[in-house]
Amino acid sequence: MSLTVSTVWMRPIEPGFCSRSCGLHWQNIPVANVRPPRILIADDQPDVAEALRLLFKGEGWRVEVVSSPAAALDAGTRDEFDLLLADLNFQPC
Repeated sequence: MSLTVSTVWMRPIEPGFCSRSCGLHWQNIPVANVRPPRILIADDQPDVAEALRLLFKGEGWRVEVVSSPAAALDAGTRDEFDLLLADLNFQPC
């Protein structure tokens, strides 16, 4: 199994993020109207998707997982996400 990351886009860091350079860790700092960051994980391999879901959820992210490009497009038009982590090698149906 290999993981390739090409381009990652994230919103600017909001109050409540820690100062770690990776930008993934969420601190429980009481700030008015600040919500936990949301991530959409799009991967057709259930074990990879679950591992990523647990990783981000453990860091305080709100996570949604989809298993197809069509479901990712649907989720992206239905909801707002701070980060999209997508498998670039989806297997054909």
